[in-house]
Amino acid sequence: MELDIIAHPRALKESQAHAKEIEEAGFGSVWWTDSGRSAYLACTASALGTERLQIGTGIAVAFARSPMVTAGIAWELAAATNGRFVLGLGSQVKSHIERRYSAEFAPPGPRMKEYVQSVKAIFRAFRGEEKLMIGFYGSTRTYSAMFEHHGFDGLSDELYACQQRGDIKGMLALVTDEVLSHYIVTSSWNDLGPKLVERYRDLAPNVRVTSYTAAENWADPGAREKWAHVTKTMRDAN
Repeated sequence: MELDIIAHPRALKESQAHAKEIEEAGFGSVWWTDSGRSAYLACTASALGTERLQIGTGIAVAFARSPMVTAGIAWELAAATNGRFVLGLGSQVKSHIERRYSAEFAPPGPRMKEYVQSVKAIFRAFRGEEKLMIGFYGSTRTYSAMFEHHGFDGLSDELYACQQRGDIKGMLALVTDEVLSHYIVTSSWNDLGPKLVERYRDLAPNVRVTSYTAAENWADPGAREKWAHVTKTMRDAN
């Protein structure tokens, strides 16, 4: 059993120094409040100044931020702490949500359930579960033109309806292999360069393909060698 501590954010350098002192004192975790100053920024300062201490939000106000914003911050903090970050969410009271955060308040129980389901779905998308990634972005109806361009009229509305119900299995079922084939390229490392060129070469006179994932394992020499092969074979294929 370990003893944790609740802390209130200060200026960033002070929060970092405080986290170091908490770690040195032997506490198991520090839980930063989301009051006055941002709990997430205090967690970031703590992450850069500690090695063992578990770092969490106790709590971060959920409804003042979209699920996408929350998931993105939590994902980065988890990476920065090598898994020591814990996301704690809370609803806050109606007066704070409406007056301090200028956000709409609704019955917190059902809304929090939907919020947490959305955050978890975004995490799965971040982990590269392709069907869910397409389903999540597709449920944002501003992306409907992307589906309609390939003949999938109404798909975005169906995905949105599933997302509103928290029906993750339904979203996955809607993203069929036929849908997926329009948005991803599947290949071995050896053939990836030529396949990318084949897929995108004729879209415009000057096409540049950008990877979101190449930098994720950049410290691994083997990964860099694979990407070097991809870049060379793409140049050779032109």
